[in-house]
Amino acid sequence: MSKKSETAARLQKKIKPRWNLPQARDERGLLESGVVAVLMRHMGEAKAESSLKALLASYEDWNEARVSQIQELATHLRHGTGRGIGLLKKREDAARDLKRWLQEVFQQTHSLTLNELSEDHQSASRLMGNLTFTGLATSSWLLGLAHPGEMPVHAGLVRVFDRLGLMTRTSSPNKARGALTPLVP
Repeated sequence: MSKKSETAARLQKKIKPRWNLPQARDERGLLESGVVAVLMRHMGEAKAESSLKALLASYEDWNEARVSQIQELATHLRHGTGRGIGLLKKREDAARDLKRWLQEVFQQTHSLTLNELSEDHQSASRLMGNLTFTGLATSSWLLGLAHPGEMPVHAGLVRVFDRLGLMTRTSSPNKARGALTPLVP
């Protein structure tokens, strides 16, 4: 194992995502997986899954949810205890994050689907690098779901490895994947 590979392996053991990520589920699309990941910033996976089901049952499509009021979204979330306004206040942050994430996806893709992530790895890497609210961990996780078995590479990851001196920065996701693959066990 080279010194760079050892450094990458040590970093991989030390770095923990700020939020937990959900288990991959085949029945969820990429957008729905992202919804669960964003909701898990505020609740456990079971509650996030339950909230996803309630949102899917309540809204005709994700655009309708995106343009809804935060208080309306909060009524469909399934975490917190209490009743009335107090319960809505507890759910407000999760609803605000969900709305912000849906808006970010819409602004970057001009739709509310992430299916194109599975089609072209290079454009998917660029897109995920532009989703700043999503964050590096969730972006990497979504890229991994879109391309199982391949290393999820995006500009943020390349920047980190470049600053650590483990690789030379490149704007090509394919070249970056080629440089990073031997470093990561």
